[in-house]
Amino acid sequence: MQSIDTSALWLVLPGAGMRSAYQTGACLALAERGIKFAGVVANSGGAAPAVMPPEAMREWASRFDDPRFISWKRIVSGPVMDIDFLVDGIFATQPKGDPQPYFIAATRLPEGTLHWFSRESGEPLLDQLRATKTMPGISRHMVKVGGAYYADGCLTATTETFIAKAFAEGAKEVLVIDCSVYGGVSLSGRMLLRWWLRKAPAHVKTLVRHYCLRQTLPVQPKPNVHVCRAESLPTAHALMRSHSTSALSVSQGYNDIAKLNFT
Repeated sequence: MQSIDTSALWLVLPGAGMRSAYQTGACLALAERGIKFAGVVANSGGAAPAVMPPEAMREWASRFDDPRFISWKRIVSGPVMDIDFLVDGIFATQPKGDPQPYFIAATRLPEGTLHWFSRESGEPLLDQLRATKTMPGISRHMVKVGGAYYADGCLTATTETFIAKAFAEGAKEVLVIDCSVYGGVSLSGRMLLRWWLRKAPAHVKTLVRHYCLRQTLPVQPKPNVHVCRAESLPTAHALMRSHSTSALSVSQGYNDIAKLNFT
């Protein structure tokens, strides 16, 4: 088994909605093993595990299983996912820590450009989380932070982008906790998004359309890029709200970290 040198190791958490329960379990296991990172690059569902202390994560599987957060009863009226409840009703009540250096991806609108939030960028952490988790159609179309509008970083970046950012910030090695679903969005998913986005601005519709059609492949391990990947998760998709499946995904991420060898 290849050893992972922790002397200049960065963590990459791409995020995948509720599938990010896998990343929560992985981060809990890394914390228990005393693994320290020089920094973290994260997006969307991976952003909260990146910046919140482990004790804040232990009840997420049950706390996220709340219809005020995700409810398919809102499939017509929308939004199915209420990011404001997630941030203001859950994250705001959690223990706070002093996060390690981090970069959180978001998409700045209407420009459609990649933006990085960080410890030094000045916005409140909860607003940074709100921005990176706002997925047009599924939640609000965009969120205003510090005078500008933002949405999920997945609209303008991929896992490869996050890895490149870590190396640009000084990483010598990168560990990717990957729970993404690869390939384009299904036809049924695109039809739902088209309905939910019917009142969205044109530039938002264009970004989401390009995202839906983007074909991506899993990141492959390299000598300095280590991948802990969920090959099959109980949490099948990003909007699957279930305490039991989330808890199983947390356990899977926790157990998969045991397969890694750190030096």
